[in-house]
Amino acid sequence: MKQFLLLILFALPVSSTAQRTITVIGNGTATEKPEIATFTITLFRSAQIAESQDSLILALQSFGITRSDIELVLKMPSAGSDEEEAYPLSLLQRTPKRAKEPIEEALKIGDDTKEKEYRHKYRITVRNMKNLPVIIEMVNEAGIREQDLAFDVLDRNAFERKAMQLALENARMRAEYLATQVKATLGEVDTIQDSGADRNLFRFKSSLLNEKDEEVTESATIHVTYNLK
Repeated sequence: MKQFLLLILFALPVSSTAQRTITVIGNGTATEKPEIATFTITLFRSAQIAESQDSLILALQSFGITRSDIELVLKMPSAGSDEEEAYPLSLLQRTPKRAKEPIEEALKIGDDTKEKEYRHKYRITVRNMKNLPVIIEMVNEAGIREQDLAFDVLDRNAFERKAMQLALENARMRAEYLATQVKATLGEVDTIQDSGADRNLFRFKSSLLNEKDEEVTESATIHVTYNLK
């Protein structure tokens, strides 16, 4: 019986040492030249706003800005908050009159005892960056001050992936160095966690429009755990 128990004990597998791992944080920042610009303008007019609006839109279109890149920005009364909604002019052209009524109501400001004023806020997207200084100058000469001027890239997803790839490369570099300190080599990735991205749209004043070194940046942080061999 004792011999039988010894055979069973010797047949059992010997427990292996727990897998060693190393966890690092990788950071990556991608930079690109701006490919598009956006800014907002606000028109305050009474009954003559339609004429001013049409004149402005025609002027913007002369620089290749389509009605899809001119958005009417509104705070909807029914929303009960400060959140804004944007409506491309190309879409409003095809909107039935009944659906436009909440939009028209959102444009009105003031009270019933005074003459109604109308506030039109627009977000303009400029896709030809060479035209941007001239467009800003034209808007300013019309007595309108641009706001929220910002740069961005056309393909945001690709830009974010570039930053994440740089973060992964940075994480591996850190892990490889630390592994050598414990006389080990890196094995396969055990876990990976994305901590999100941070985009800098590079907002600036019009006086800086002629500078050549503007950049849009995207930063990513990745937590990676590697097995050690």
